[in-house]
Amino acid sequence: MKNYLNKNSNFVSLFTLILIFVSSGITQGQVVNGYAKVTAIAGNTITISSVAGEINETADTFDNNDYIIIMQMQDNVIGVTADNSNFGNVGSIASAGLYEVRRIVSQTAGPPRVLTLDAAPINTYNIGANSSVQIITFRRFGSPNYTSTSNMSALPWNGSIGGVLAIDVQGVFTLAHNLSADGAGFRGADNDDNTQSGWNDMPNPLCEDNIFRTSYPGTRALKGEGIYKNTNANFVAARGKMLNGGGGGNSHNGGGGGGGNYSAGGLGGWGWNCDVVNRSAGGQGGIGLHPYISANRVFMGGGGGAGERNNGFDSYGGNGGGIILLRAGTLQTTGACGTLTISANGANSALGNGWDGCGGGGAGGSIVLDVANWNVAATCPILVRANGGDGGSVNSSMHGGGGGGGQGVIFYSTPLPANVSNTTTEGIGGCNNNNNPCDRAANGENISTNVFFNSSTPLPVQLVYFRAKNVGKKQAQTEWLVESAFNFDFFELERSYDVRTWEKLEKVYYQNTQKLYSYIDANISADVVYYRLKMIDKGSSFSYSPVVKVSFAKDAYLFVYPNPTQDKVFVETTEPEKLKQIYLHNIKGEKMTFITKIENNKVILDLSHLSNGLYVLQLHFEDNFVTEKLAIQK
Repeated sequence: MKNYLNKNSNFVSLFTLILIFVSSGITQGQVVNGYAKVTAIAGNTITISSVAGEINETADTFDNNDYIIIMQMQDNVIGVTADNSNFGNVGSIASAGLYEVRRIVSQTAGPPRVLTLDAAPINTYNIGANSSVQIITFRRFGSPNYTSTSNMSALPWNGSIGGVLAIDVQGVFTLAHNLSADGAGFRGADNDDNTQSGWNDMPNPLCEDNIFRTSYPGTRALKGEGIYKNTNANFVAARGKMLNGGGGGNSHNGGGGGGGNYSAGGLGGWGWNCDVVNRSAGGQGGIGLHPYISANRVFMGGGGGAGERNNGFDSYGGNGGGIILLRAGTLQTTGACGTLTISANGANSALGNGWDGCGGGGAGGSIVLDVANWNVAATCPILVRANGGDGGSVNSSMHGGGGGGGQGVIFYSTPLPANVSNTTTEGIGGCNNNNNPCDRAANGENISTNVFFNSSTPLPVQLVYFRAKNVGKKQAQTEWLVESAFNFDFFELERSYDVRTWEKLEKVYYQNTQKLYSYIDANISADVVYYRLKMIDKGSSFSYSPVVKVSFAKDAYLFVYPNPTQDKVFVETTEPEKLKQIYLHNIKGEKMTFITKIENNKVILDLSHLSNGLYVLQLHFEDNFVTEKLAIQK
């Protein structure tokens, strides 16, 4: 079992690598997740290209029994590649943005490493030249409660891994610091470095409004990054968007388009005197993905396109916001903290410094808050935000400011908690000139509804344990204890005699007030039997428990009587010397106190002080344990 509380020793080495985005006002905290690029998926095995010690495993490692998130970051979703205004539109969304949780059962050393999971993924994930899939450790903190000790953030996306902050606290998560995926999403375009002549031809300036994709270097700036993994050198530049990545500015001095996510990014400023000829050289904004987005499919914010330049001034696009996946039994704040933030903002583009176009802002990212209970103090409120970044502004006469980034999206598994507020504003277009007020490039698109409540997510039920033991005469007792079961529906208990063919024994619906479950299998036809739980949420996603084994010795017996009882219970077994501990729980899983004594090789439990009801008795032997349902009726 991994010690989840002792991973901070790796933080310092990684912290020195974390960028501080001065121009966008973004300061990152400590990276806490592990990341790996997925190179193959076959059944329940995943091949990854990570190697221990690389940056993607510096903060956290992929260990047996860890839960991981599989996520399709990019896919071959481009629908139009012709050089026209429709370039970069969606064809089919395919698997882009899908994700789910699985558990690592075992692994083989690499590189490449192969991980065996508890079950094959439910979703189809596409791996190819124009797609990217990664796994992220679903980092569990606490045992079960946890108080944050520092700001935490996502590793910035590098084209293969990163961009996601994923946290799991089974009990009470006391948030005392900020959580950030600001600027960690799809990358904004690098600044343009071309020069060209004819820029000041008047009264007919060069305003290339009809070129949407081309190679680089040249006289058109680079596009921002989006959900399509582009490998075609002829698509990298010019004003056409790259799905939700903003387009680059064209000649002359067109501004970069803003990135898109839930809503579209804004159009980049027209360019040097292009209003005279009514032809825009500004990059198109990245598309809005709201028709495809749900709590089960989320995206990083698209990167802004670069502004076109010829005078040597920086004009790069802002990075999009990343993704935050947070699950907790209870999220609380205490004391007087001012305001804490859970944030996936897109980054602003830089302020221009002369006579060139500026880059577009990055789009806001995506936040999924699967929290069963909230207890946020009025003196320590939480601001959840997924805002678009602002486009860059020029500080001279008419050029192209950057388009504003589009809005991100926020999902809650509950209604809006008290003392929690949200912002998902669109980014503001940058100034095209230094007038006061200035003439601006377009803002990101504004959609009024992009915060959703009571959403079902693919972050499944967590088990404290699942056990099955021999209770004599070819009967087996299965038992499982549940923690953090949000938006969960039911269990299916399955049995096998060969670990290949499974049959369903029982369907058990989840009850909010019940954490401990048990089932007696009294129809066993072999000396060895195996059990597992299939756990299904309300969105029909499912996961499996570990497989447990039960063996039957021919001379074993155990008697627990009387049942029901009024005050005393007697326990007899063939191996009393192996009985080490006895526990009693009520149906809610709470441990009860009782008095134990031994007379004539019988264990006597005095339960006279307990009230009527159903209880679960656990008898722990040296090599196994047995559970019995016990009723008290006075």
